Amino acid sequence: MGRLNGKRALIVGADSPAGRDVARRFAKEGAALALASGGQGESGIPDLVQGIRSLGGMAADVGKAVRWSDWERVLQQTVRLHGGLDIVVYSLPRLAEKGLEHETVADWQQIVHQRLTGLALGLRAAVEKMPQGGSVVSVLTTDALKPQAGSAFAALSGAIRLLSAGSAAANAASGVRFNAVFAGETSASEHWNLPAGRADLGENVANAVLLLASEESSYVNGSEWVIDGGNGVRARRDIVADRSSGSGREEDGQA
Repeated sequence: MGRLNGKRALIVGADSPAGRDVARRFAKEGAALALASGGQGESGIPDLVQGIRSLGGMAADVGKAVRWSDWERVLQQTVRLHGGLDIVVYSLPRLAEKGLEHETVADWQQIVHQRLTGLALGLRAAVEKMPQGGSVVSVLTTDALKPQAGSAFAALSGAIRLLSAGSAAANAASGVRFNAVFAGETSASEHWNLPAGRADLGENVANAVLLLASEESSYVNGSEWVIDGGNGVRARRDIVADRSSGSGREEDGQA
């Protein structure tokens, strides 16, 4: 018996790397899926739906969800297809960063205003359709914790982090939980300086989202789970690089 048998899940951003991994993991655990793109380029969701169905899973493509009007349509379609809604996963797609000095008013309106407003209103509407015990999980990169450069995307990531925390408090009485997962490096070619000595290729993020979405974490609300192999608390880069190269050198006072 799957850990999500009988659960109906909407995954927005299912065309992002993390979103695809979560969709496949949820399908294996028995969830009925409604998959929406994050509106970033050509959607690969039709192929994802076909792959899940070929393995006996239940999935449907419900279009994109960026603006509030998109969310309204996607939520209605999800409930119509599956008879209700128990889980929402929002996986923020990686958006281009030009830097504050180059971004225009139009860039900020498109990246921050449209997406953040759509998400906030969309999640509010989703909660109204969810029963007690429902779960909302936001999936962001670790850039949301400590952005490396100012940009509209960095501002959006930070705002979604705070939206998740605020929603957890606001909806606690209704029994709908809000949690966030922050994904670290997922490129195998960039693992050389990571404490774990390897990148997460998606399975750990998907497993974390699965646990937060399931009833196994019914007392977990407002949490932030960082899946980065310890990168956020690593030692100095030069020492990590030495360890990765096999030298094992640690100078006194530099550990």
